[in-house]
Amino acid sequence: MRRIIPALFIYLAASSVAQASSIQTTPTSFSALQGWTAENQAQALVSFKKSCTVIEKRPASKVLNANFPQAGAVKNWLPACKAARATPTNNDVAAKAFFERYFTPFVLTNNGSPEAEFTGYYVSSFKASPVKKAPYLYPIYGLPSAIKSNPTKKYFPRAEIEEGALGNTAPVLYWATNPIDVFFLHVQGSGALLMPDGRLEYIGFAGRNNQPYFPIGRELVRRGTLTKETVTMQTIRAWMEQNPSQARALMNLNTSYIFFKKQPADKSVLGAMGVSLTAEHSIAIDPAYLPYGVPLWLNAEPNDRIPFALNRLVITQDTGAAIKGALRGDFFWGIGEKAAHYAGHMHSKGTLTILLPR
Repeated sequence: MRRIIPALFIYLAASSVAQASSIQTTPTSFSALQGWTAENQAQALVSFKKSCTVIEKRPASKVLNANFPQAGAVKNWLPACKAARATPTNNDVAAKAFFERYFTPFVLTNNGSPEAEFTGYYVSSFKASPVKKAPYLYPIYGLPSAIKSNPTKKYFPRAEIEEGALGNTAPVLYWATNPIDVFFLHVQGSGALLMPDGRLEYIGFAGRNNQPYFPIGRELVRRGTLTKETVTMQTIRAWMEQNPSQARALMNLNTSYIFFKKQPADKSVLGAMGVSLTAEHSIAIDPAYLPYGVPLWLNAEPNDRIPFALNRLVITQDTGAAIKGALRGDFFWGIGEKAAHYAGHMHSKGTLTILLPR
């Protein structure tokens, strides 16, 4: 199971505890959804079909999520999944008609408020090598044997691991050229690594040291180096690159450490639900409140760094250590520089509408 920590939470607290809440669902219409008519739903259908491969394997009477009984049981989703398989994914008109025929939209509110909060994440990509040879000097570790046998074991903190505490107990999967790349790989939870021969190889979350996560951006704000308004993944990274002698100590404040495993290309970005994520059509949520595999219509307001409203149909297929709360979403932007830019700058308010089977 994959665990992602969104880029914005390099600043925000990742240890917040979900509070008791009451999610209400109010029926609405597709015509009332802001941006629904203009949006292409074909890729959302691709994403939903992936969810169905998991949903259909469960017992028909099993509820999707006991904390969200409105979603019903597996049997309520089977007709939509069957119809999804028969609907082409290269035709937006057909995809839109599918969702409108098999689902009813419901506006989500939490204790009476419709306000949702969104951040973004992406797949980290940088140069790496399977062999240690200059300039590839910084290890990307696989799972230590002690954690493999006891996943809840509290293990060495980051600083001790960086000093060699693992010894030979964990395999080195790859070697990177920059320790900052490795740190942000830990923040994102998965990566697409560019090999010296030009191939891309993929890695995903395998486990963690179960030490507390600390948002290093908050420390830079405390020092006065950045402000709440300017702290982003990009500004944090720029400071670290400009201050390499201080960067290591800053990174070590975050005692949490992530271990990885190699992923085949067709499962290069595997979400917590167990399916590969679809760029801009998958979202991480808190499963304590919402079920995996269901469609959500997302309306995210523009901000000073993303100057456009984001209206998108997404499928709940992932979660993360910092994704806590009823109306809380982490939008998956994909792989590459564009994805990194938007993920690093996304901190938006908005609303969520869930699509439930008719």
